[in-house]
Amino acid sequence: MSTLFVGDSHVNRLRTRVGTEHPSSIVFNIAGLPRVSFYGISGGLVSNNKHLSIITAAVRQRRSRHVIACIGGNDLDTSDPGWDPEILITRLVTFLSQLKNCFNLRKVTILSFFFPRERNRHVSPETYRQRTVEANQLLSDLCAQHHLKFWKLRGFTDSSHPILCDGVHLNEYGMNKLLRQLRGVLLSQQ
Repeated sequence: MSTLFVGDSHVNRLRTRVGTEHPSSIVFNIAGLPRVSFYGISGGLVSNNKHLSIITAAVRQRRSRHVIACIGGNDLDTSDPGWDPEILITRLVTFLSQLKNCFNLRKVTILSFFFPRERNRHVSPETYRQRTVEANQLLSDLCAQHHLKFWKLRGFTDSSHPILCDGVHLNEYGMNKLLRQLRGVLLSQQ
């Protein structure tokens, strides 16, 4: 089953790191793994209709049977006094449910929010951390209700090694951790 990994700049950076010269079965060390492609939008936001339209077009074009989504972290970094995690998570889950139905996807997996950002534009790292915990709980609950797979990423917040290169994005060590997590997602689909 071919897979499309969609999301924000983390997906973009992973696409660049993985490249296209090696088959997915070698990149993820899974024999017979069909193609895994990547489509990320730098600064990707669930709250931006244009970004969701671009992701929809990527899903339509790639015709994958499985979509893995890593988006929404930028939406947690807002100073909007009306920010509500329930609105964000409901919008994300609704969007991905619609993609699943519209394109007859066999599986949609949503990765948890996981980065312990050291630097934000609008909120403190502590506020971001609190929002991450709250959003993940809502995401887990709503995914179960909508028959979407919630995948909790582990090992990022308690890593003994630095995982960020600029306070927001993954360094080489962090990228390797994310690749191992994606391998777990892909193995669970076999």
